[in-house]
Amino acid sequence: MILVSDLAKKVLRESLEASGVPQHWGLRLKVKQDQLLLETDRPAEEDLVIEDEGATVVIVAPGVHDEIGDATIDVADNGEGPTLVLHRISTNGKRTMS
Repeated sequence: MILVSDLAKKVLRESLEASGVPQHWGLRLKVKQDQLLLETDRPAEEDLVIEDEGATVVIVAPGVHDEIGDATIDVADNGEGPTLVLHRISTNGKRTMS
């Protein structure tokens, strides 16, 4: 399962609102050439939709979980402000950083 921390949901929602993205749109998590991407999109019926305060923040298509595995999207401070990070959860239950 792909989860999003409360802080990451808040940061993403505020960023989407500031950019003028409609509330029912969000950021679609994609894998392209072994890289993770977030692109603005609207959800399809079969997508996993993660919301914050009623606004769509992250959209995950069914096949993306198969490519990424279990993971949590979170926020880290790199000294220049918040940065999104993906923590993959390995099969033994330990978190790894991506």
